Amino acid sequence: MSVFYTGEDRQLDSSDRTIQLARQKLIPFDGILTQPLNEPMKLSLLNLNNELNERGLRVLAVAYKVFSTPPDNLQTSDESELIFAGFIAFEDPPKESTYSAIKTLLEHNIQIKVLTGDSAIVCQKICQNIQLSVPSNGIVTSLDLDGASDSRISELARTGTIFAKLTPLEKSKIVRALKADDHVVGFLGDGINDANALIEADIGLSVDNGTDIARDSADIILLEKDLRVVADGVIYGRQTYGNTLIFMSPGHGDFIKFWEFIFSTHCICLVSIHTNTTDSIVDSEFAL
Repeated sequence: MSVFYTGEDRQLDSSDRTIQLARQKLIPFDGILTQPLNEPMKLSLLNLNNELNERGLRVLAVAYKVFSTPPDNLQTSDESELIFAGFIAFEDPPKESTYSAIKTLLEHNIQIKVLTGDSAIVCQKICQNIQLSVPSNGIVTSLDLDGASDSRISELARTGTIFAKLTPLEKSKIVRALKADDHVVGFLGDGINDANALIEADIGLSVDNGTDIARDSADIILLEKDLRVVADGVIYGRQTYGNTLIFMSPGHGDFIKFWEFIFSTHCICLVSIHTNTTDSIVDSEFAL
């Protein structure tokens, strides 16, 4: 991402080629002097980036350029002759409950697939930390999807576990392929880039502190940002669904009472708003 500052104002343009675009780099511990950034040095920086990714760290490469005269609009062509300043590495560890939640979902025959804009290396390390098994052919990237036929995308969607470096449209493309393969698909996301996939999914789930567009695109809003909530919803939803089928069977004693209640002239129906999340999950998650 490129950021152009003029006082308090800024304009944004996206680019993931920071290192390749840089022509110079700051000399460490100086912060003023620079030196040419040649190809061996770029390769060394890229290797360092990969090493940090393998440790599960997300990495931002920071480079800058000083304009003598501020341009009216920042163009892609302005991303040249950059001065590489360094890396920012940060960790976003999974919640402690994630492993048990995924274990529960897998035990209930629900497949887990990870769709992300992050690198495959980072995602693979996170999956390792939460003990989510990824087969040898289970990593799919944006390059694999580029120009692929519908049948090939369907195959990748079926066999893949990690889908990395995806654009928003590619996320929805994977969801659409899984639905076309007769799967009931639930998608959990909270970012702007998740909106298309949330709409495309059979069940779109977001969280109450997600972005506005993610919440508007979702079918269900979770009040707690924890995958355990989804796992509990599956368990209780299936129990409720099963009990409903038993209750509605003609041979069940309460079946008669139910229809007497329905056709009664005076009836009172009690609804607890706290069951809304479970009720929304019942039909969809049971099918999963």
